[in-house]
Amino acid sequence: MVRTRRQAQQPSPASAARRAARAAARFHLDAGWFDLWHTHFDWDGHGNRSSTLRQQFLHTLYKAFDRALLQAQRRPNIQVLLSICRSDSSQDALYVHTPNPNKRNYPYRFPGCKRMRRVPSLLKTLTGTERFELLHSRFAGATWYVVRPCSSPKHRETSKSLFRRSRSYRSKRTA
Repeated sequence: MVRTRRQAQQPSPASAARRAARAAARFHLDAGWFDLWHTHFDWDGHGNRSSTLRQQFLHTLYKAFDRALLQAQRRPNIQVLLSICRSDSSQDALYVHTPNPNKRNYPYRFPGCKRMRRVPSLLKTLTGTERFELLHSRFAGATWYVVRPCSSPKHRETSKSLFRRSRSYRSKRTA
């Protein structure tokens, strides 16, 4: 098989997952304002290749979310949330939003999103779901999930971990 230069430069899914995990572990919120600023940890959509890779990238996303929530506790007027596309891992993102000079859109209200009663199977590895509000929406033919902290003070405490790895993820990872 002949590889093009672009193909040769793309990292393997495993190395992309390791790189994303390192970035999540170092995630830091800068000072200043955010206008729905976001970052993706699986830009190339490697998580679309298998459920194991998808769970690895979701684990990374949860880790960055956990760090961002801890850092956000020291700042007033900040929203931290996850946006997860059920069908495309490359669209999963961590969002940060504050009052900003661009628009009067703080707090962001999530138009068209509806509150979920049950945790969808894709998000089963997110623990402490009682501390989060789970929303869903249909947009551009895809189902989107939004995970944001509950606004109630009793739910604002952070745990050591927001996620758990599924048995299949752990067994494949250690094998």
